[in-house]
Amino acid sequence: MATRPRMLMCYLCGREYGTSSLPIHIPQCQKKWQATENLKPAKERRPMPLPPSDMDVSPGAPRSSKQIDDFNVQMYKTFEEQVLQQCPHCGRTFSDTAFKHHQKSCTADSPAKPAGTGLGRGSLTHKLATLDGKVGGRVG
Repeated sequence: MATRPRMLMCYLCGREYGTSSLPIHIPQCQKKWQATENLKPAKERRPMPLPPSDMDVSPGAPRSSKQIDDFNVQMYKTFEEQVLQQCPHCGRTFSDTAFKHHQKSCTADSPAKPAGTGLGRGSLTHKLATLDGKVGGRVG
């Protein structure tokens, strides 16, 4: 079975692209970022996130699995810190669209559950994960 080609992550949108496609994608993604921000009221606009300083997306650059992994870690860190928006009430992070939706229900008076609380005792995932390390079958 052939292995899946290694992909590189875009620091602006979080999607993965092939090594030849990412250098084409990033300028398009930057234009989209700018166009989206220009539609917002001036006080809500955010500056274009800066790419990581060691970002080399030149096509044909030799890349080992470790280099790709390190590259993607840097891209994700930038995406998480500069692109995603953190809710001041519950601390969770969201894309622009999801954040607008989330703000309608998460308030200072009634915050949503903080991130990482999805495995409560009543959750199906928790029950499945505690079946002697086996996932599947009947939950009793």
